[in-house]
Amino acid sequence: KFSWVNNADPALIEDPLYSLPGIQVAAAVGWPDAHAGEVPVAYVQLQENAQIKKEEILEFLKKEVGERAAVPREVFALDEMPLTPVGKIFKPALLRDAIRRVCEQELAALDEVAESIDYLTNQHREPRLDEVVLALVAEMLIVGGIETDRKKARNKADESVISGKAAEIFARMVSALGGPADFVDKYDEYLPSAPLVQPVLAEQSGVLAAVDGRKFGNAIIELGGGRRTTGDELDLAVGFSEVVPIGSAVEKGQALAVVHAASADAAELAAAMLREACTISREAAADRPVIVETLTAD
Repeated sequence: KFSWVNNADPALIEDPLYSLPGIQVAAAVGWPDAHAGEVPVAYVQLQENAQIKKEEILEFLKKEVGERAAVPREVFALDEMPLTPVGKIFKPALLRDAIRRVCEQELAALDEVAESIDYLTNQHREPRLDEVVLALVAEMLIVGGIETDRKKARNKADESVISGKAAEIFARMVSALGGPADFVDKYDEYLPSAPLVQPVLAEQSGVLAAVDGRKFGNAIIELGGGRRTTGDELDLAVGFSEVVPIGSAVEKGQALAVVHAASADAAELAAAMLREACTISREAAADRPVIVETLTAD
């Protein structure tokens, strides 16, 4: 057995797959998931000339797998299933492939990755992000027993960015997981870009006092950058960038953000939803700390 949401037996998925015409070899492994920890996915090798589609396999499994949590999130068809010298399925290779696919998806989240690379290479460290990152890394160094003093731990984290060590390690990690070895140097050549990129303009002057996170998230979903259901395909080129921080003074006609969209209609809808999410007040917003509370290992 292996661990996913409920420590299910892979046979719950594999046995039905072997009963499906067109499937020659099948295996189920865990897929890293930010919320559940791990969810199941299936790998198949089709019989020669088999025409069965991924969507048909998933629909079949929804009906045949007894436990809802055991229904695979995805099905991947391989030309050849990795095998051990004695002919058994080599699942560690499938697990590495699953991790590689997750990393590729994450790396394709254009604006977040671009901002992360700019941070790691010390090109631009947005103050709020910098405060959170250094505080978090300092706590990790404390918890890991590498440092005992938080000021020293924070300085060590800062130095790793300034020296280029952080970017170097990240580049090695990307390469080890199957990504391009020159990703850090040429990330803009690898990341997808949206067909339409334009500013979202403020309709009044004032101070950006608040942003409704749920409405902001729904705007991204409308663009195609978020999921309504677990099976939805993401458009990894869309979203918002250069979002004005809360507390900033804005003028009518000034950009609140830049929208990356697949079409003019999608951009217009998302822009309207973003404006609705933003509260622009005549009064300055109250100062709020970036980090409200830190849960430590102490």
